[in-house]
Amino acid sequence: MNRTSQSIPRARRLTRGQRTAYASSVTFLATCLGFTAVLISFLVGTVPRLEPAHLEFAPSVIFGAAGALAAIAMAAPVSYMLGKGRPPRNWQVCFVWGLAFGLLLPVITGALLPSSVVVMDWNRDLIPAGGVPSELLSAQFRAPLNSFVYTSLNITTGLIFGAVFGLGFWVINRLTLAANLAVSRYGPWIFAFTLGATAVSLASYGPPDALTRLG
Repeated sequence: MNRTSQSIPRARRLTRGQRTAYASSVTFLATCLGFTAVLISFLVGTVPRLEPAHLEFAPSVIFGAAGALAAIAMAAPVSYMLGKGRPPRNWQVCFVWGLAFGLLLPVITGALLPSSVVVMDWNRDLIPAGGVPSELLSAQFRAPLNSFVYTSLNITTGLIFGAVFGLGFWVINRLTLAANLAVSRYGPWIFAFTLGATAVSLASYGPPDALTRLG
């Protein structure tokens, strides 16, 4: 197959394999960054006069899931729709999407965190399993206020991760539209996994004092 047949002309849609790689890699990267942003926000919000410390495993997963779900809610439908056509090459579109991601991430995450608190209380046997549904319902009434407070405290962190996502989104777009079909199919996943795993690892095991500067 020659180079011309391997390229992706402007009028041609992505193949099924390329669409899958594109949508899944963008969503995976967003999920990791959303998860990471919550871990950072807990470090940034450490009570004054206390030494910043990483969350234990269970709280990290439970609270981090709120950020991951918030990121999925934004990235999955957008990447799916873009994958039906031709992902944008220009950095301006990626910048705007990264900015929107950064602004909305703390808003949606803050609304989901009251439900995470319920799951955390159940995990610690503070509420019985039978009481979880009613507590989750009550958590929805606390979601708007918690979203406002969480956003006001973590807007800087959200914008930083929005910038990272925007840059990563641009790289994934470029890899998806590469002339080489192997690069366009596997490159986005390799990049998304590398960047996403690095972000989660740094937030989980990196120096807390340095990480608190991200908020």
